[in-house]
Amino acid sequence: MASQPPTEYGLRPNTLTIPELEQSKAVVLNTLASVHSRRSYTFAIDRFIAWYCSEPRLTFNRAVVVRYRSHLEGLSLSASTINSHLSAIRKLADESAESGWLTEKKALADHVWSIGELLVPAE
Repeated sequence: MASQPPTEYGLRPNTLTIPELEQSKAVVLNTLASVHSRRSYTFAIDRFIAWYCSEPRLTFNRAVVVRYRSHLEGLSLSASTINSHLSAIRKLADESAESGWLTEKKALADHVWSIGELLVPAE
């Protein structure tokens, strides 16, 4: 699948393709020292990519992350598991922004982080 061409204003749409997501995933995984972290992030990112690609032409933005969080909650996952998944997605968003594939840049990654903080159970 070819990379998306720029729009008439020179900005790329936020709809990422599988090769772009896989390249971002590879970079994210290469930054992790722990084998266990790589395994966990691989699972979380693969799960997100499968969900993301199954939806009709979603853009990678805040609304999509909120929808995905709702999807994870619908699976009856614990808050810590959802937070772990959102951490992996945050790194994926960071890398996608660094690669120039997202026009929202760091705002998306920061929002993913704030969504995860909402899931931490109160003590």
